[in-house]
Amino acid sequence: MDGALLATFFDWIMEPVAMKLGFWNWKDAQIPFYNYVCWFVISLLLLVAFRYLKPVRNNQFALHLLIIQALFFLTLRTYL
Repeated sequence: MDGALLATFFDWIMEPVAMKLGFWNWKDAQIPFYNYVCWFVISLLLLVAFRYLKPVRNNQFALHLLIIQALFFLTLRTYL
């Protein structure tokens, strides 16, 4: 469940930036709560499937990439 929360938190960081950059828009410029519910549910389902499939996990760069992306979007969210 922590991975689903992390994905939802990442979307919370990214959504306002994507709207300001014109990637997409929401009605009345308000991000619906339903968006975050969907992010949580879909990521939770994918993580459960991932756990049962048990793929090889040796990607050393994944955590670094996540941190870089989070810092990038947090910076944009702060200054845009």
